[in-house]
This record gives sequence, C-alpha cells and structure tokens, in this order.
Amino acid sequence: MKNYLLLFVALTLLSCGTSKSTVEKEVMFTGQEFDMDLFKGKWLTNGKKNKKEYSIFREDFQVENNKNQVFPYQLKKDSIFVYKNSKRYFGRLIKLNEKEVFILWGDQEAITYYRP
Repeated sequence: MKNYLLLFVALTLLSCGTSKSTVEKEVMFTGQEFDMDLFKGKWLTNGKKNKKEYSIFREDFQVENNKNQVFPYQLKKDSIFVYKNSKRYFGRLIKLNEKEVFILWGDQEAITYYRP
C-alpha cells in the first residue's frame, strides 16, 4: 500500500512541474495575404494623437512597446502571436495599409493601430 501511495505522490509531483517553452524565430509566410514590410515599424496603440503609447514591430521579430519592454512575436499567414510573460497572445490581421492596421485580438473588437 505504501508503494502505491509513494507512486501516486511521485506522479502527482511530476505532473505539476513546469517546463520552459522556447519560441521559434522562424516565420512562415506561406499564403501570406499582407505585405509584412508594411507591417513592420512603429504603430501608435492609443489613437492618432497620443504619440506616447506605441509598439515597434522590429525586423528581428521582437516587438518593443513604449515602456521599453521587448517580446518575441511570430507571423503566420494573417495571424500574429506575441509571447509575453510566458503567455501567448493571438491576433488576426484584418486590414493593413500604409496608415493603419486592424488586429482582432481574441474575441474582442478589432483594435486599430496608426502610423505616427
């Protein structure tokens, strides 16, 4: 009976362990609908007039915000994945042009980002 209890405790402890996941930096553009060169760069995140809040989507697939925080991101077709604090945020690019991009984050309404 003690062996079963010991085995149960060991399996429980093993199942509770965490593992670090690595983020692939390779980006797949197969069937890409959007010009990703147009996407990269600085975007205002809180309206056209507020130049203090922004995100910069860099060439090295890192996104930097106005708080100098840097997080990896991935682009696959029309989807964007941002890896922040061991969480993965998923968005879908709805519309992209030289002045604005619309990204649908999860189940929320699409958010508009503007070029400064």
